[in-house]
Amino acid sequence: MQRPANWLIVLVITGTLALLACVLVLPRLLYPPLSSAQLQRVPTTKERIELQQAQSALQNDARTPLLQGVGGLLLVAGVIATWQQVLIGRQSQITERFTRAIDQLGSDKLDVRLGGIFALERIAKNSKVDREPITRILETFVRTHAPWPAGSRESPQPHPTRPSTSNSPGYGIALLTFRPA
Repeated sequence: MQRPANWLIVLVITGTLALLACVLVLPRLLYPPLSSAQLQRVPTTKERIELQQAQSALQNDARTPLLQGVGGLLLVAGVIATWQQVLIGRQSQITERFTRAIDQLGSDKLDVRLGGIFALERIAKNSKVDREPITRILETFVRTHAPWPAGSRESPQPHPTRPSTSNSPGYGIALLTFRPA
């Protein structure tokens, strides 16, 4: 399983920091606080306070969509992290199933070996990446556990061929087939 790309992590961190900086700086640039000279021109204290409160309200109104953007960015980062964990969990489950199936394939009991073969077939159905290795494992298993005696009168000389996966039954696992000479 691959880790998320480093550029993605850098992008998320940079974006978050930039958005937080915008939340703090951009409203003050859009609606700068009134200077002392401007406040001195206002005749009453009550009007000065109302003017400062209105200025603060404008800045807070500008911060609202920026904070919503920060929340959305954090939500996206959480979804990405969760998806990565789901993929890692899936890969570890497939690896565990694969290992258990290989152990079953090495058993002396026929029913346990058959269970291993069916488990490998199921894994190959669910994981395209594992189809080729599973095919190779099953081909080797058949060759070593069920050899065709070469040159015997009952059995002709084997010629191993590989059928196309589109004509083979099952889920793409092409076991070794033999054609008489």
